[in-house]
Amino acid sequence: MPLAPDQVALLEWSPNSILVLDREFRVRYVNHAALAYGQVERDALIGRNVWECYPTLRGSIFHRAYENVLETGTTSRFERYDGEYDHWQSVYAFPADDGVVAVLEDISERRRAERALRESEAALARAQEVAGIGSFSVARPSEIQLSAQAYRLLGLDPTVDTVDIQSVRAMVTSTDSERWGALSERTPVGEDIAMDFTVTRRDGTTVILHVLARILNQIAGGPVKLFGTAQDVTEQRHTMEKLRRSEETLRLAQEAANIGSFDFDLRTEVMTRSDQLLRLIGIEPTAEGRALVGAPLRFDFVHPDDRAAAQAAWNTMLSTGERQTIRLRALRVDGTERNMIWSAVLVHDQHGTPARIVGTQVDITDQVRSDEERARVESQLQQAQKLESLGVLAGGIAHDFNNLLVGILGNASLALLDLEPGAEARQSIAEIEQAAQRAAELTRQLLAYAGKGRYVVETADASAVIAEMTSLMRTAISRNASLQMDLATSLASIDVDVNQFRQVVMNLVTNASDALVTKPGLISIRTGRQEVTREYLTACAPGSSAQPGTFTYVEVHDNGTGMDEATRHRIFEPFFSTKFTGRGLGLAATIGIMRSHHGAIRVYSEVGSGTSIKLLFPSSTQSGSAGPNSGASGEEWRSGGQILVVDDEDSVRAVASALLRRRGFRTQEASDGVKALDIFRLQPNAFDLVLLDLTMPNMNGEETLRALREVNPSVNVLLMSGYNEQDVTRLFAGRNLSGFLQKPFRAEELYASVARSMGENTTGRQR
Repeated sequence: MPLAPDQVALLEWSPNSILVLDREFRVRYVNHAALAYGQVERDALIGRNVWECYPTLRGSIFHRAYENVLETGTTSRFERYDGEYDHWQSVYAFPADDGVVAVLEDISERRRAERALRESEAALARAQEVAGIGSFSVARPSEIQLSAQAYRLLGLDPTVDTVDIQSVRAMVTSTDSERWGALSERTPVGEDIAMDFTVTRRDGTTVILHVLARILNQIAGGPVKLFGTAQDVTEQRHTMEKLRRSEETLRLAQEAANIGSFDFDLRTEVMTRSDQLLRLIGIEPTAEGRALVGAPLRFDFVHPDDRAAAQAAWNTMLSTGERQTIRLRALRVDGTERNMIWSAVLVHDQHGTPARIVGTQVDITDQVRSDEERARVESQLQQAQKLESLGVLAGGIAHDFNNLLVGILGNASLALLDLEPGAEARQSIAEIEQAAQRAAELTRQLLAYAGKGRYVVETADASAVIAEMTSLMRTAISRNASLQMDLATSLASIDVDVNQFRQVVMNLVTNASDALVTKPGLISIRTGRQEVTREYLTACAPGSSAQPGTFTYVEVHDNGTGMDEATRHRIFEPFFSTKFTGRGLGLAATIGIMRSHHGAIRVYSEVGSGTSIKLLFPSSTQSGSAGPNSGASGEEWRSGGQILVVDDEDSVRAVASALLRRRGFRTQEASDGVKALDIFRLQPNAFDLVLLDLTMPNMNGEETLRALREVNPSVNVLLMSGYNEQDVTRLFAGRNLSGFLQKPFRAEELYASVARSMGENTTGRQR
């Protein structure tokens, strides 16, 4: 079918060569571009077999492609180089109704550009390798392209290895990666980022790469396109760091040592003095000050009694060339004396002729004056360290012995409950119990020995002592501070040196007042009782010998500036202070006093949120306590029913179960929430109470409570924990707990909590 006129018009002036062939490969149509390319007339081609017109193309890729189009009816595309005309062509062959349409596009310029680009890239790669500079580009946040030299800078082989953003980030330190992210996020498009990266190569070596990149495009959330270069600057950076450290060390050493220097020119007899040397003799290093002292060599700033020795040392150095160092007294312009060490050396010129005398002068007055004071302080510190070491040793011994004694006393008490009143073994077990009590007393004496002679112990009521101090504290605090008291009544007595107790409270109140100097605020003092666990004590200030148990606390809180973490870590160091010179021993003394009383200190503080410091004093050893048999009377409260005891500690489950069985209960035990739930599902209505621990592996108390309530919404649950009741009840608000039992607990506390949870009193009557 012949081409329509509009088709011919469309094809005729196409810049690409176009031929239309029939199924016998006769030329039906050829456009102007094809005629111009082949330099032939249209009549020489129309109606003729194309392979006859171009016999060299018979059997060529053209021939095969056109035949494939006719056979398969699919489009064929290929590229070829025409050596006769030095042209590259991209050929498209399309099936037509009765033949083939071939479009030949001249791509010579593109190919030449590609070749030039390859040659340019090769030249760039060689230049980068010679200069040690690699390049990279990021087209999308997850993709990165590296030059061959960039691969080598990372210790990789560009012919073998491949990288992506994640693998590059893995080689860079996390802090560098975070800094780069922050910089790139705030750098506008078109501007550069420069930064050093520390890179760990695959072979373990570390290099420093200086990266310079330009943000080319951004979207919300950060850069999405950038280009940059990287250069190994490891050696330069190490050299610069060594130089920086050297200069910094020299500067700090000179400042710390308070050293002045001088340089005397033997030819001109002009003395050049450093600024610090002028200050040492009481002259400010101004133009007027230098004019006052002048340029000549002068010995009149030396004490009259030391001038002869100074002049002799100077002359000896000139005659022998030996370094001279002497100790002398200098006279300042105000007439005061300063102790100095003067040292000088003779310097020769290139011809060996003496040219200069260079030296230093060090003021050691403060050192001399502080020698005696330092000796006294060192003696005190040595004594304090001895006492502290002894306290640590005593605390460790007491801890180990008390752990052993808990088992001895507990099992002895259970054994006494199991024996008949007239059993022969009761006397022996009672003697074991008494011996254990005496051993416990020995451990208490061992702990007390560490502070022997340092305080006078009295039994005191913490709230009462603080109440007596109210007027004194109100007088001592800043005018900006208001004082608020929340003192508990009926507190257990504590064994303290009352004077030292007042001292530590006043120290805390004074510190709180100092935090409110610049703004109005509130200082609150609160006392109370707290059951303290070993875990709680580990978060207290180090060095305490306090043991878990019942404590009376004194908490001082202010809503002042608060402290950062670095300050919190140093507040108990001797002489450390954030205040003016002369302060800094208050909290160091406080922690020493608390250690002597076997107490502990807990600090809570954040910048801008104020500070709370809690003092923990153990209950008095003077107060009476029930003996081991006091809770075993047959007249004690008894009840019945079944209780599920859930705790991951074997000893807790065993003791709790044994004590509950003494009061008529049946018990089942579970070592975690998962096992407790398995037991409970088998008998969801069989338990009158679940005694549930808060912190357990596998399934904690909160998760276990939720699961138990899903099985039986009305289950009676008594929660026990080493955390304080206020925090736990806040966590379980709205959960309808039957009660809370604080760990560690005595038998009476266990019985009282169980009775309350079951709606009974300890006489067995319903409430």
